[in-house]
Amino acid sequence: MMLKFHPDKVPILLNRVNKSQLKNFDNNKYSQFKFRILILKTFSIFKLIMIIKKKLQLGHTEAIYLFANNTLLHAEQTLEEVYRKYAS
Repeated sequence: MMLKFHPDKVPILLNRVNKSQLKNFDNNKYSQFKFRILILKTFSIFKLIMIIKKKLQLGHTEAIYLFANNTLLHAEQTLEEVYRKYAS
């Protein structure tokens, strides 16, 4: 239904890996999903990483990696490409 009202965006659901040293996300309304947002399809994975780092207040020396179905996402991929391939 979200896609019907926002055809130019994709839903992003982020979970923190249990072994991660990162703090929990602020938006913890639902325990299953730690962070939920809608982002433009044209954004790259790199831009998404920058948004997440800003939200978590991470320094330049700290890194995060994004995976979809246990596959590392490449920085140059667009969110639309990733959504088409991994949406379920």
